[in-house]
Amino acid sequence: MASKLEWSLIRHEKQNPIGEHIAITAQGITFSSAFIKGNQLMNKEAVGIYQEKSDGMKLGFKFFDKKKDSTYKLIRCSTSSNAGTRQANIKSLINKR
Repeated sequence: MASKLEWSLIRHEKQNPIGEHIAITAQGITFSSAFIKGNQLMNKEAVGIYQEKSDGMKLGFKFFDKKKDSTYKLIRCSTSSNAGTRQANIKSLINKR
Protein backbone atom coordinates (compact mmCIF):
# COMPACT_ATOMS: atom_id res chain seq x y z
CA MET A 1 0.00 0.00 0.00
CA ALA A 2 1.38 3.39 -1.01
CA SER A 3 1.79 5.96 1.74
CA LYS A 4 0.25 9.40 1.38
CA LEU A 5 2.81 12.08 0.52
CA GLU A 6 3.02 15.14 2.75
CA TRP A 7 4.23 18.41 1.26
CA SER A 8 5.51 21.52 2.99
CA LEU A 9 6.44 24.85 1.45
CA ILE A 10 10.14 25.73 1.49
CA ARG A 11 10.58 29.32 2.62
CA HIS A 12 13.54 31.36 1.47
CA GLU A 13 15.17 32.64 4.69
CA LYS A 14 15.93 36.10 3.32
CA GLN A 15 12.60 36.60 1.57
CA ASN A 16 10.94 39.93 2.31
CA PRO A 17 7.71 39.64 4.26
CA ILE A 18 4.48 40.45 2.44
CA GLY A 19 2.19 43.19 3.72
CA GLU A 20 2.66 46.22 5.93
CA HIS A 21 5.89 46.16 7.90
CA ILE A 22 8.69 48.30 9.22
CA ALA A 23 12.26 46.99 9.27
CA ILE A 24 14.92 48.49 11.54
CA THR A 25 18.50 47.54 10.70
CA ALA A 26 21.95 48.86 11.57
CA GLN A 27 21.74 51.03 8.43
CA GLY A 28 18.35 52.63 9.00
CA ILE A 29 14.63 52.05 8.84
CA THR A 30 12.55 50.81 5.92
CA PHE A 31 8.79 51.23 5.55
CA SER A 32 7.30 48.66 3.19
CA SER A 33 5.41 49.69 0.08
CA ALA A 34 2.23 48.19 1.55
CA PHE A 35 2.71 50.26 4.73
CA ILE A 36 3.30 53.49 2.78
CA LYS A 37 0.37 52.93 0.40
CA GLY A 38 -1.98 51.54 3.06
CA ASN A 39 -1.51 54.63 5.23
CA GLN A 40 -1.63 57.17 2.36
CA LEU A 41 1.98 58.28 2.91
CA MET A 42 3.14 58.32 -0.73
CA ASN A 43 3.64 62.11 -0.78
CA LYS A 44 5.27 62.45 2.64
CA GLU A 45 8.90 63.56 2.59
CA ALA A 46 9.99 63.13 6.21
CA VAL A 47 9.38 61.11 9.35
CA GLY A 48 9.67 62.08 13.01
CA ILE A 49 10.62 59.31 15.40
CA TYR A 50 9.26 59.37 18.93
CA GLN A 51 9.93 57.20 21.95
CA GLU A 52 7.48 56.28 24.68
CA LYS A 53 8.73 58.00 27.86
CA SER A 54 8.38 55.04 30.24
CA ASP A 55 9.68 52.46 27.73
CA GLY A 56 12.35 53.79 25.37
CA MET A 57 12.12 50.60 23.28
CA LYS A 58 8.66 51.58 21.99
CA LEU A 59 8.82 53.88 19.00
CA GLY A 60 6.20 55.97 17.26
CA PHE A 61 6.32 57.61 13.85
CA LYS A 62 4.77 60.80 12.50
CA PHE A 63 5.04 61.57 8.80
CA PHE A 64 5.42 65.09 7.40
CA ASP A 65 4.86 66.72 4.02
CA LYS A 66 8.23 68.51 4.24
CA LYS A 67 11.45 67.92 6.17
CA LYS A 68 11.73 69.98 9.36
CA ASP A 69 13.96 70.07 12.42
CA SER A 70 14.45 66.72 14.14
CA THR A 71 12.90 64.72 11.29
CA TYR A 72 14.51 62.30 8.89
CA LYS A 73 14.21 62.50 5.12
CA LEU A 74 12.25 59.66 3.51
CA ILE A 75 14.15 58.26 0.55
CA ARG A 76 12.48 56.40 -2.31
CA CYS A 77 14.01 52.95 -2.68
CA SER A 78 13.48 52.88 -6.44
CA THR A 79 13.60 55.31 -9.31
CA SER A 80 10.07 54.27 -10.27
CA SER A 81 7.47 56.84 -9.20
CA ASN A 82 5.06 53.98 -8.41
CA ALA A 83 7.43 52.23 -5.99
CA GLY A 84 6.20 52.73 -2.47
CA THR A 85 9.04 51.52 -0.24
CA ARG A 86 10.73 54.33 1.70
CA GLN A 87 13.87 54.44 3.82
CA ALA A 88 15.22 56.81 6.43
CA ASN A 89 18.88 56.90 7.36
CA ILE A 90 18.74 56.74 11.15
CA LYS A 91 22.15 55.13 11.65
CA SER A 92 23.24 57.83 14.14
CA LEU A 93 20.07 57.29 16.21
CA ILE A 94 20.57 53.51 16.19
CA ASN A 95 24.22 53.89 17.26
CA LYS A 96 23.17 56.03 20.24
CA ARG A 97 20.89 53.25 21.47
